[in-house]
Amino acid sequence: MQRRQGKGQPLHWEANETVARKNREKVCGSTFTANESTPKPVQCDEFPFAKSRESGAQQGVTSGKVCQQYSVVSQTIDGKQYLSLTWPGLNQGKMPPANALCARASMPKDQNEGVGGELGRKTRQWRLIGGDAYWVDAGNKN
Repeated sequence: MQRRQGKGQPLHWEANETVARKNREKVCGSTFTANESTPKPVQCDEFPFAKSRESGAQQGVTSGKVCQQYSVVSQTIDGKQYLSLTWPGLNQGKMPPANALCARASMPKDQNEGVGGELGRKTRQWRLIGGDAYWVDAGNKN
C-alpha cells in the first residue's frame, strides 16, 4: 500500500474504537448469515469500513439488511482453486439498490483480517488521527 491521494471522495479515519465497534455491529450484527459456500471460518466484511466515518451506521443505517449483500465463494477452474465475489447474497433474493449506503460480504476470516490488518498497520505508519482522509485502491485500473 502506498500513501497517495486518490480519485473520488475519500474515507475519513474513525479513531474511536467504541464507535467503530458499534458501526460494525449495526452492519454485521444479528442480521448477517454466512454463505455456506464461503471457505470457513467466515466473517462479515463491511464497506465502507467500520473504522471510517462513512460507515453505513454513521450514515443512518440501522440494520445490515439494507446493505448490498455479497459472498466470497470457492471455485475450482482447470484444477486450480479460486475465490470469487458473487451475488446474490443472503438478502432474501432481493438486492438493495446500487445507491445503498453500505455493502457487506461473507468473507473468509484470513482474507478479511489480512486486508483489514494491513489497513490498520498503514494507518499507524501514516499517523492518521480521527477525521483524517484516506483513499482505498481496490485494484481496478479503469
